[in-house]
Amino acid sequence: MERPDDKPVLHLSHNDLGIVASIITSYLAYLQWGTPASPKRNEEIAHLKSITVRLTFVLSQREGCIPLTTQEIKALGDALHGFVTITRRIVARSRERDETLAQIGVLRQHLLRMLAISQN
Repeated sequence: MERPDDKPVLHLSHNDLGIVASIITSYLAYLQWGTPASPKRNEEIAHLKSITVRLTFVLSQREGCIPLTTQEIKALGDALHGFVTITRRIVARSRERDETLAQIGVLRQHLLRMLAISQN
C-alpha cells in the first residue's frame, strides 16, 4: 500500500482541474448506466468517485494539484480514453473537437508517464 507522501501528484491549472472533474462526472454517468455491472467496473467507479471528491475539495481551495494512487491514475487514464472514444462517436467532427480531444490525449499520455515512473 502506498503512503500518502509517496503518491504521484497531478499538477494542473485550476481551470484544467475543473475540466478533468467534468470529464470524470460525464464518464461516471456512462459507466453507471451504459456498461454492464462487474467487479472491475465497480472498482473503477469507486476510484473515479474518490478522485472526484478530492478534486471538488482542491477546486474549493483554489489549488492546482491532487495526489493520486497508481490505481487512480489507471482509472483516470481509462476515463479520459473512454471520454475521447465516446465524444468521437457522438460529436460531429470539427477543428475545435479534434483540438480538445488532442489535449485530453496529451493529459492521458502524461498520466501514463506518471504511472510508469511510480511503478519503477
